[in-house]
Amino acid sequence: MSPHRLHLCGEDPDVQVPRDLFTGQCPKKPGLIRLLGYLCVASSFVLPSFGQGITVDHTCTDLSKIPAEWINAVRDHGWNMYYMYRSHGSQVPYGFQALSSSEANYAYSIAERALPSAPRAVNIFGWYGAVDGSALQGSFWDGDSGRAKTRDVLTNNPTINLASWASSGEGRDYRPQDVADYLNSMAQLEAEFPNVTFIYTTFNAQPWDDGVDQQHTFNDNYLGNANQYGFRTQQNNILIREWCREHNKVLFDFGDIDCWYNGEQAFSLYQGQPFPREHGHYNLDEVGHTSKENAFHKGVAMWWLLARLSGWAGPPPAISEARFETPGQFKFGVTGNPNGRLEIQASTNFLDWATVLVRTNTTGIVSFSDAEVPSFDKRFYRVLAP
Repeated sequence: MSPHRLHLCGEDPDVQVPRDLFTGQCPKKPGLIRLLGYLCVASSFVLPSFGQGITVDHTCTDLSKIPAEWINAVRDHGWNMYYMYRSHGSQVPYGFQALSSSEANYAYSIAERALPSAPRAVNIFGWYGAVDGSALQGSFWDGDSGRAKTRDVLTNNPTINLASWASSGEGRDYRPQDVADYLNSMAQLEAEFPNVTFIYTTFNAQPWDDGVDQQHTFNDNYLGNANQYGFRTQQNNILIREWCREHNKVLFDFGDIDCWYNGEQAFSLYQGQPFPREHGHYNLDEVGHTSKENAFHKGVAMWWLLARLSGWAGPPPAISEARFETPGQFKFGVTGNPNGRLEIQASTNFLDWATVLVRTNTTGIVSFSDAEVPSFDKRFYRVLAP
């Protein structure tokens, strides 16, 4: 038997269990634990879903991973969204439109400062302020006057059950206190409207340059010091991510989606410190200061989020890069829901399990390296997402 080959039992691919590594027989399914596969060296993985706050990021842009039944669940749920945005935020409506144009099942309807009522569709009360400058924080969450405007919209449209404010270039100018004001103010609105799910967002990751003539298309007036603003944006995004994770909030990680293309994350430097920034592949000004492809990814990620909010647990975590890294050291990675907690356990007999790692999946993949392998004749691993 190849040491890295999966051998599974069961007709349902979502609840398959491994064959016994030695007899080849299918074992009985355990009672309360959902088994998805054992990686032989021997390694086992138990990956049920874990209920907590929801984050969508660059790992949530593969449309093929959203089951059709959950797209239909989104359509049947009756999601009515209040979405205030300017230029960068227009990437999400563009993504919705592109999806709907290619596949009618991704039905949506958006109206300007009004709530449409299309059947079996995501209906969006859009507030697009790029023309008149009205979609600023002062019209949504900043101060008593900003929150009052959001209260008016939600009170006058009682069927709205989602609300989000998409920033533009604010992230490069905000100080930590500004970020705290945003988070606390959104939480206050959330407490006042318990039937509305507020979607927090990170800032776009476009501020960057190389100090000469290469920069993002949005930064013509920042050439030479855009990296300072990019670094500040990243620090602000870290604050938002950590706060949302600690408080179990719903986060649309706009900035993280910007930074990744084809499995590669883009970085620039500020005073010798790397920070993630929008990938050069998206450095076009086609829609919302980015490429249509990036905007399409934002639309997919929003549908992914709506599916999660409708009850989908997300795809089962996947094993990646399982290997002996050095003699006597076995390493593997596990991908799973962003910000989901993963617990890795080890056993020598499939009966007695000991926890060897507990970690929150903050980067899209949790890596595990076991240097104790030489101490055992055989060792099995499983990953729980309780």
